[in-house]
Amino acid sequence: MIDQNIEAEIQSEPGYEDLVGQRVILKQNVGSIRYAGKLINNPKAGNDIWLGIEWDEEGHGKHMGNVDGVQYFFCEFHKLSPNYEGQQTQCCSFIRYGKIQIGGTDIRQAIVEKYRPDDMMTEEEKEKLKQNENEEIYVNTDMKGRKKIEVLGQDQSYQWRSDVRQNYEIALECLKISDLGPRGTLNSLIPSTMYLYLDKNLLHSWDQYFQITRELRYLRILVLTGNKFKRIDKNYLADKKVEEMINPFLHELVLIDMALDWSQIDALAPTMIYIEELHLVRSQCNKICSEYQISKEHFKNLRFINLEQNGIESWDEIVGFRNLPGLRRITVSKNKIREIYYKPGFNDLYMVTMEDNLINSWRSFDALNEFKRITHLRCSGNPIYEQAGTLSRQQVTARLQFLKNLNGSAIEEGERKDAEIIYMKKSYEDYIRENKIEVKLELNDENLMKHMMENQPRWYELVEIYGNPIDMVSLKQDAKNIASTSAKIKLISQCTSTNGKTLEKKLITSMTVGALKAMCAKLFKIEVIRQSLIYKEESCEPYELDEDLRQLSFYSIRDGGEIAIIEKQ
Repeated sequence: MIDQNIEAEIQSEPGYEDLVGQRVILKQNVGSIRYAGKLINNPKAGNDIWLGIEWDEEGHGKHMGNVDGVQYFFCEFHKLSPNYEGQQTQCCSFIRYGKIQIGGTDIRQAIVEKYRPDDMMTEEEKEKLKQNENEEIYVNTDMKGRKKIEVLGQDQSYQWRSDVRQNYEIALECLKISDLGPRGTLNSLIPSTMYLYLDKNLLHSWDQYFQITRELRYLRILVLTGNKFKRIDKNYLADKKVEEMINPFLHELVLIDMALDWSQIDALAPTMIYIEELHLVRSQCNKICSEYQISKEHFKNLRFINLEQNGIESWDEIVGFRNLPGLRRITVSKNKIREIYYKPGFNDLYMVTMEDNLINSWRSFDALNEFKRITHLRCSGNPIYEQAGTLSRQQVTARLQFLKNLNGSAIEEGERKDAEIIYMKKSYEDYIRENKIEVKLELNDENLMKHMMENQPRWYELVEIYGNPIDMVSLKQDAKNIASTSAKIKLISQCTSTNGKTLEKKLITSMTVGALKAMCAKLFKIEVIRQSLIYKEESCEPYELDEDLRQLSFYSIRDGGEIAIIEKQ
């Protein structure tokens, strides 16, 4: 097991420390410098300076920062990999200084390449771009080989987007940007920017992040996905003027796939007081509330936090967010959470996305009902939900009384009513079957009450709404209770013209009540609109088949039952 509390044995060579954290490119592989200095215990290395590289992708290296028995550095990007504890990530390499490209381009060059602003380019740059535009472009075709193509509207396209100083949206993804230029560069180049997309570049430090947020004072959304920053310690802000580092307009911060753990967010929290949406997908925030205090002051404006794919194993890591005054949405999909429990708080939380976790008990859904405001839920991919099959949606709908949308699909009023009635009946049927009860129970039966309070907490609430289900449930313990596909039923006419006429029919339980009424209209000469169907059997009180669109299985009909056809007055 890797113990990162032990410091690496060798420090970087004096004069080369500033290289640590910077990004490098070798062919198509991208990584970060973790060590810069000499190698010991290796005569072939000589006195040269070597760069210890951790690659963004596993398998591109030969070790994990330890060579010839010396631990030069620890890898940081792959802590949540299943190969990490076994030291099999193979994500690190040593390369001689000068044999690899450090960094990429500067942001000015990237803007010129992407937007081609006339007032920003030199004559030399304009001429070079013009030559590139005049180059003939060919594509391969199946029938005639290479074919020349002409790009139409290219000049108009560049003209439309060339005034970058006025553009409020700037997209500079995948342009190998590593340098933001000297102080003031961003403000002079793109001062009006509100939405800035810098995905998958070569930015490497939080200093660069603050350069962006300080200079672009109207910035609302900043996307830094795929960049990898050098770690900072908890005292990073100690010698800085925090109030000058806060951008009051920045509301959405996207830090996806940046190998960040919560210690980095915690250290920077005083500067995030205006952040409303924080995206930390594919990060290393598996330890949050168990180790850090979530400040109500620093995150007072946070409305949405996305913690998908962080290796979180317990709801303990999330429950600390419950005291944030404005938190409305939370995403914890593709983690390893096994249970959700309730603690007072989460007063404004209305949406939880928890797909593809390890939840294996309905108790977690009952706990969500205690939150009182959960109206939107995504929960597919959890064992308990998938095991319930076609009944899963009914179960969740019935257990969460305020739910309006499940897995992206709206819950209509009729669907909720059906789900709650089926849940109420099935819960009682399961109880009498599991306990082999053959006598009718009262609602105040002590054992029944205890069971329902512990396992079906909404049951008595639904009894108050829909009435006592005990009279509608048979005590017969046949194995085909709800799932039976057909039932032998006596149809007994109580109509004026055919009073007393009795027919025995084998009814398919997937038949709707409306279809049964149509059949009875032919058998007993009574119009559908004038029919009322009453089901009865020995072990339960009679009740009406009152919804034409419902299947007979909904009413738990079974062999030996009787349906009376009554003529409405």
